[in-house]
Amino acid sequence: MEKQICIHPSCIIDMPENMQLGNNIHIGKDTEIQAAGGLKIGNNVVISYHCVLWSIDHNYEGELLPYDHARIRKPIVIEDNVWIGRNSIIRGGVTVGEGAVIAMGSVVVKDVPPLAIVGGNPAKILKFRNPERYNALKKDNKSLWISEGKCGACDPEHFYFVDSKSQQPKINFINKNNELLIHIGYHKTATTWLQQYYFPQHPQIDFIGKHEDLWENLMSPHGFDFDPKIAQEFFYPKIEQALQKNLIPVISAERLSGNPHSGGYDSKEIADHLKKVFPEAKILIMIRHQPEAILSNYKQYIKMGGICTLKEYLFPPQEGRIPLFRLDNLKYHKLANYYAKLFGKENIKIIPYEKFRFHPQAFLEELANFMGIDSKISFPFEEKVNQSLCDATILLKRKVNRWHGNDSLFPVTPPFPNITKKLFDLIQKLDKKPLFRRYNAHFIEQIHNDIGHFYGESNRQLNETFELNLQTYHYCLESI
Repeated sequence: MEKQICIHPSCIIDMPENMQLGNNIHIGKDTEIQAAGGLKIGNNVVISYHCVLWSIDHNYEGELLPYDHARIRKPIVIEDNVWIGRNSIIRGGVTVGEGAVIAMGSVVVKDVPPLAIVGGNPAKILKFRNPERYNALKKDNKSLWISEGKCGACDPEHFYFVDSKSQQPKINFINKNNELLIHIGYHKTATTWLQQYYFPQHPQIDFIGKHEDLWENLMSPHGFDFDPKIAQEFFYPKIEQALQKNLIPVISAERLSGNPHSGGYDSKEIADHLKKVFPEAKILIMIRHQPEAILSNYKQYIKMGGICTLKEYLFPPQEGRIPLFRLDNLKYHKLANYYAKLFGKENIKIIPYEKFRFHPQAFLEELANFMGIDSKISFPFEEKVNQSLCDATILLKRKVNRWHGNDSLFPVTPPFPNITKKLFDLIQKLDKKPLFRRYNAHFIEQIHNDIGHFYGESNRQLNETFELNLQTYHYCLESI
């Protein structure tokens, strides 16, 4: 069947040979297209009047002012079922996702997620199309092009008028008080308390993304297999439902900052995934004084079945076979700066765990102000969750772990599973005994001696960049 492509005679197209066109395309009056950098348009696409699609750019970093003679190619991709409103501008290098709507007068300078409705200069996400309705229409092949040989956007025969809804939508996704919050950890920074008390119990929050959902859709897929569309199809309806209820959607999982026991090897890749799936999100990063964070993570490692001594945990062999603990994973400035690069520094909030521990109400006020919600709500700060084992328990459990196995930390078949289970139960009971808990193995002193001022420069950079006042909580700010 011959393609149905309608391009108004007044359009200006430079280098049309660089265009790849699907079927059922309408390009309206006086639209200007610079296709030198490449332009791909999918099926069932409407581009309205007076639009500009510009796929090249000048090189302003060359040897001439204001720019040199180089032309930088930046291909544009318009996926299926996209509507671009009148007077919109699409910058080079942009992909407009399937089913997206570009409101009239928009200036699109970065990728638009599938089913997103964007507007403004620069264009931001206003809301999302209903994915269930969209997929149903797509499945039934319900297209604007209902008659062969006629442009669906030009044919007046099938158009009719209806009154717009008088009621205005209650919420707006670009309103700072209605943005998705992604809490990425780090580990052992009151994450469990936030997930059990604050996020699910605050009346203005919809806690939509828990670890298992994030693991399946964002973290578990191999980098070559990761598809942001799959994650968007899962999370976007939940976000839309939260916004319709005038609630702040929140996603939280400390694993998003990487796994400390494997050196946070995939923390950058996860950040890239989050940016592709949730380009307009706010990011919450909780940090902790590194010696305390290391000890707490080490105790968690033993609790989960680890068998290394503290020294072995801190300085494992770096032979490259499998990722293990790395001290530099807790150089917080690296990940914080990367998230600021992806989402904008103004959309990153970094709060020390010590503020939660010693000044809990001030912590909640800072977090609530960042999210744009009420801070005058009481929460049970005294409730301790996921409490660390005591030093004596750690020493005993590490020994018994060698007979347990059967997990990712020590993947061997346990020779005496019933006996080790009874030993674990006994150790768990001993952990609650006051005499047992008074024993001090001097772990924290050992960590201080081993790391010295290793984190000083990182903390200093983080402190200056994000204005954190870390010296209040005795973070090391001195270089080695």
